[in-house]
Amino acid sequence: MRESREALRFIGYCPQFDALLDLLTVREHLQLYAGIRGVVQAQRATVVEELMQLCELTSYAKTRASALSGGNRRKLSVALALIGGPRVVFLDEPSAGMDPVARRGLWTAVQSIASNCAVVLTTHHLEEVEALAHRVAIMVDGTLRCIGNKTHLKNKYGSGFEMTIRTHENVPREEVDAFIQRSFPAAQLDEVRGHRYTYALPAGTRLSEAFGELERHREEVGIADYAVSQTSIEQVFLRISEGAEEDETHQEEHSQQMEDLL
Repeated sequence: MRESREALRFIGYCPQFDALLDLLTVREHLQLYAGIRGVVQAQRATVVEELMQLCELTSYAKTRASALSGGNRRKLSVALALIGGPRVVFLDEPSAGMDPVARRGLWTAVQSIASNCAVVLTTHHLEEVEALAHRVAIMVDGTLRCIGNKTHLKNKYGSGFEMTIRTHENVPREEVDAFIQRSFPAAQLDEVRGHRYTYALPAGTRLSEAFGELERHREEVGIADYAVSQTSIEQVFLRISEGAEEDETHQEEHSQQMEDLL
């Protein structure tokens, strides 16, 4: 029990729902928590200023928590979790309620602290996983379905590669379709947004040949830019979710068969 209490000194935690004192300002929150976490008096002012700068809260130093936007309240909760130099930081949906610009600012902060401590982060934003995670655990309906580094999961659950082509505005879709059928007959169209086309390429695709084909026909087809990348974490998540639904369906069918037999 004593060792467990000692371990708490080295853990930082940002809950999913902000636990702030509405009448305290941003600076007062950080000063209070610095005292609770054992930061020596001589260092508190420096620690508070550094955390406000890291979490982009300097301009809100004198603002009460009750007057902060949802995104800035989340930033303050993250800053509180970092006080005292914890060795492990748990961040539960830290970017919830943030706009895209603020979210990327948070990502920068998390990346800067990750070299000095372990960060365990939960999120529904899959682009956040792509940007921050070294190892990924995916849960479906409360059940852990897989865990591993991003490359391993993409190789195991991914369907190959993703190719994105953006054409000039005067290029008709028929010409793009004809080019894909000639050069990438195994490609499957996933999405069309204006003049941007996204295709799924099979796992056996040789990237050097794909890039070469795109570059050779770039002017002929009217391709403005293109990209070929590995399967995204979003596609991995969707595939695992679909597999979980199939497992649940099979289990229900099996249970029904057993009931019929009885």
